[in-house]
Amino acid sequence: MDEEIRRAFEATLVESPLSPGDRLDLEVVMEQLRRSKPPCVGYLTLHFIEGLDYRGIAEIYKSTANAVRMHIARCLTLARELVAKQG
Repeated sequence: MDEEIRRAFEATLVESPLSPGDRLDLEVVMEQLRRSKPPCVGYLTLHFIEGLDYRGIAEIYKSTANAVRMHIARCLTLARELVAKQG
């Protein structure tokens, strides 16, 4: 999944490039997420980069849309906390 995430991330940068500093911060935060809570990277990537809705992600993870919504909310909160620590 990491290679898929990297390809999707790279594709989004073509349309809206990040500054080198922002890109480094994002990579550091994604690595911290990968270490501390590995499923978060998948949830956030599928939702925010791939554009899947909760139901689509629930099918992939064999879960419910409501559970996925909660996972994404928690993962997003964690990612924001990690970004704040970076700055």
